Amino acid sequence: PLLRAHIHYGNRTTDNVLRHAVFKGLRDVELSTPVSMSRKRLISDADLAGISITNPTRRLFGKSGPTKLDLAVYYAMIGDFMLPHILGRPVSLVRCPTGRTQDCFFQRHPFTGMPPSVATFQATNSEGEAKTYLSVEDARGYLALAQFGVVEFHNWGTTRKLLGKPDRVVFDLDPGEGIAWREVVEAAIHIKAELEALALVPFVKTSGGRGVHVVVPVVPKLDWKKFHQATSALATRLAATAPATFTTTMGKDNRIRRIFIDFHRNARSHTWAAPYSLRARTNLPASTPLSWADLETIDAPADLNYSSLPGLLATSGDPWADIDYFARDLPIL
Repeated sequence: PLLRAHIHYGNRTTDNVLRHAVFKGLRDVELSTPVSMSRKRLISDADLAGISITNPTRRLFGKSGPTKLDLAVYYAMIGDFMLPHILGRPVSLVRCPTGRTQDCFFQRHPFTGMPPSVATFQATNSEGEAKTYLSVEDARGYLALAQFGVVEFHNWGTTRKLLGKPDRVVFDLDPGEGIAWREVVEAAIHIKAELEALALVPFVKTSGGRGVHVVVPVVPKLDWKKFHQATSALATRLAATAPATFTTTMGKDNRIRRIFIDFHRNARSHTWAAPYSLRARTNLPASTPLSWADLETIDAPADLNYSSLPGLLATSGDPWADIDYFARDLPIL
């Protein structure tokens, strides 16, 4: 799109039509350009030319929503940026076979009709049971899933080769009732300062919804139990720095006018939305990595979606490109 409009509205109909729409003006989304723009091509022209979609015109989430082809094209275009963050990592998927939200489901194990290029491996789950999981090992497997109608990719905070030693911490800042987007941004910046005071290097991305994910690369030394305990203690410490703003207690009643720091995604086999993954919501917003400076300029995270993000990244690059370089030891508090 050449122009983007800022619209306030009451809600949407089941056909994705706006109710009580009010035109507020035109705006554009801009992201700053990082120092390094070089990137390795992981999706080749041959890969792009080989995309084959069944039911390409099927609409997702309403009669005027994006199509199944739009979904596959997005993942093909974003692959050079997304793949470095999910290659070699266990993944879980959200599939929406009919294009209706109520029919979406979470998939973490192999399934009937799964493309043969998708990798699988054996591992024990958090209850000690032997299970078969999925992994993205190359561009072919990744594109096959995108062509298969996978809407969301979720990854573990570890690699398949070092499965028992996680290397990424995520704190999901989940706003409760009465918390505006700008308050979430301010809370994330506060968390950033606290983590930096512990000699950690935090990165940030939108969740694809109302929240923010603060992600910290760490040296893979701790096993899952110690890792979860350490992140629990760290989340408690972060919440104590601003108790009127944060809570680490689950439950909606505890989140009214507060932000829940969800650290439970740091447990074995638990997942979080992968960088650049779309979310199964109207207009397919993306869980978008940002620089901290860009986070402060974004006023509508839903504008970072299947339509806008490929073009923005082509000019701005991936702000997480060097994330692994900043891995530090996770402190035991």
